[in-house]
Amino acid sequence: MQETLARFQRALNSDAIRKPESMGAFLSGICNNVISEYRRGLWRDVPYDAESHPEPSEPPTASLLELRDAIDAVLEQLGQRDREVLTAFYLQERGRDEICRALGVSDAQFRVIIFRAKDRFRRLLSNAPETSGRLRFTG
Repeated sequence: MQETLARFQRALNSDAIRKPESMGAFLSGICNNVISEYRRGLWRDVPYDAESHPEPSEPPTASLLELRDAIDAVLEQLGQRDREVLTAFYLQERGRDEICRALGVSDAQFRVIIFRAKDRFRRLLSNAPETSGRLRFTG
């Protein structure tokens, strides 16, 4: 709660709120961002304990290996920007703001870029010979 209020105070001080009547929605958005960051941090900060997480007794199944290979192959077929955006957002779990700054685009432009990249990825993956059209990508 303190982090949310601190960010809200900084936004007020920097005149980042353009519409005073939407202050509640703005505050709610800050709260959602703080919660998301906190949850992502929980996963990153958990130390690995070999006793509570033993190595799998069986190697990955052939279908999982096929899927991984298909995903790698599809990523290679994508254009450089699509590959970088999907990798940064989904595999490296970098924040939307960080990716927008790196690409020099607005949030609205990023939504279009990620939508189109996911669509191209989905189409290529469903047509990949390794998957024979068996997969459904819902991301």
